[in-house]
Amino acid sequence: MSMIIEQRVLTIRERIITLKDVQYLANIVYGEYESVADDTRRDLVLSGTCTDGSSFSGADIAVFSDDSPLSRKRVNLITMDFHHYTTKARIEINLSHGNSDWHNYVKVSGVDSKWVNGTIRLIEEALDSFTPQNRFLYRNDLALKSLFALGIGTLFVVLIQLMSPVTSSSNNPKWIIHLNHVLKEFPFLIYVINYAIAYLVGFSPARLLYDKLLELWPSVELQIGPEYRLTEKQRRRWFATALIVGVAPLLTSLVYELLKAFL
Repeated sequence: MSMIIEQRVLTIRERIITLKDVQYLANIVYGEYESVADDTRRDLVLSGTCTDGSSFSGADIAVFSDDSPLSRKRVNLITMDFHHYTTKARIEINLSHGNSDWHNYVKVSGVDSKWVNGTIRLIEEALDSFTPQNRFLYRNDLALKSLFALGIGTLFVVLIQLMSPVTSSSNNPKWIIHLNHVLKEFPFLIYVINYAIAYLVGFSPARLLYDKLLELWPSVELQIGPEYRLTEKQRRRWFATALIVGVAPLLTSLVYELLKAFL
């Protein structure tokens, strides 16, 4: 009778993974490898690939130790692969820095259904204990893009007004004179028109800026290596500083003007 192999697949999303987390997962995989130590028909490969093109691998968890070469480099890929050929048991873990579901997964397979489901549950619990990635920008995409567009557009409009030459109102076309009378009757329309123009002007640059910001919070972030090499983490700090110093006052002014117009 042929053996039926069961496979369970788990996609990894929205996690910050440190070297300690990798060591935790490696200990789970290595424990399974050691449990069949009396059988020569087994294989284990633990590896890490770095942004400089170097990679390190072996069949011992020392590959991920605190003083391993990986701890001194920026790591963008971790793989673990245990295979027991006698029982067809296999564990594959792939951790890739970025937003790819295809390259962030756990696969557990074998003919023993109890082992397969127990192992995948154990690894899932481990992943759930890792630090969640902040996905605030993704979950509030529309509202934040609109705020960025209004802020950037308002800045552009103010700069254009400052650079535009002052002209006599007597030289204005009749439709502009008529529009001025209407706006005097309904002053809130001035804010509606100003912010509508600001939104349209700021939409494209805001979208480009927002897409760049999203790159600072990848779905799976490998924080392995020296602190100064953790690019996204460093840039998030710079962004927070810029937000506090520059953008926050501008948005506060924008909200104040809106409240003043409609309340």
